[in-house]
Amino acid sequence: MTKKLAALNMFNSKESGRFVFLIEKRACLPSVKLSSVDVIILFDSDWNPLNDLRSLQKMSIESPHSSILLFRLHTSFTVEEKLLVLAKEDTLLDSDVQNISRSSAHSLLGWGASHLFYKLDQFHSSGRPTCISEPSFDKVHLDDVISDIFSVLPGNDVTTRAVSVLIKAQQVGATYSRNIILIGEKEDVHKDSMLESDVGTPKLEEQRNLLMLLRPELSELCDILALPDPVKDMAQEFLVYIMNNHDVSSKQVTVLQALMISLCWRAASISKHSLQRIGSLALAKRLMKFECSIEEARSVYSRLRILKKKFRMEQALMLVANSLSN
Repeated sequence: MTKKLAALNMFNSKESGRFVFLIEKRACLPSVKLSSVDVIILFDSDWNPLNDLRSLQKMSIESPHSSILLFRLHTSFTVEEKLLVLAKEDTLLDSDVQNISRSSAHSLLGWGASHLFYKLDQFHSSGRPTCISEPSFDKVHLDDVISDIFSVLPGNDVTTRAVSVLIKAQQVGATYSRNIILIGEKEDVHKDSMLESDVGTPKLEEQRNLLMLLRPELSELCDILALPDPVKDMAQEFLVYIMNNHDVSSKQVTVLQALMISLCWRAASISKHSLQRIGSLALAKRLMKFECSIEEARSVYSRLRILKKKFRMEQALMLVANSLSN
């Protein structure tokens, strides 16, 4: 008897006590016959959700219930979740990365990246050692998922939590209902607020106009500070990243000035170029009539610390996308 057949027999036998059967998609063949199936859990999904269902349909599956509960597990803020978001929009991608366009690769790799780096920064800046006995967020979240699954299983009387991590989704072919909202979408992984306006989020056109005003001023500041071309380019790219991904207030001139001098400081720091902060700000005040205080500049510079990691990640993603498209 083969190991495959022995595993099938143990799962199908009620006396064996084996109630979980793990099978890879490639092993889903007509020769596989499963009985008394209560629930099916999909993980490590195919890029096309329909392919997972097609694999299941190849097997013979019997259940004591009129219908079988089907769960699809996914990890939030990852490529896996982005593919499900695209499935809601009836957009399917080829799992062969050689056939993916540059823009699609960038969209996939960038999904949730800023959130994950923010969590990583929180972890490293917590200032306290990790206690082995202290449950992590991932462990608590996993316990919630298990609890929620048990609560909807037939014959279980587990009390459902007030807030469930399960989302009931209607799948038609390879497309999911647009009505569902995934965790990454709830957390708004695309846009963060760094410098917010007092009257609300500026419109996209206002952001573009502000960027057009700031770029020549930043260029002039870089020239005054005698920054090398690589540092100047880095500062300009960082400015574009911020304006494309964050809401920057145009109401306070001193805040914009603090942003520009801070971008020079950060670009110099990233490029390992020596630049005196107090001296450079004094030069900007004398030659460009800057009015921001050293405290304002340091405050913005501090907030750029987290954004620096996201910005470098954005640059890395662009390099990966470029290499995939070439």
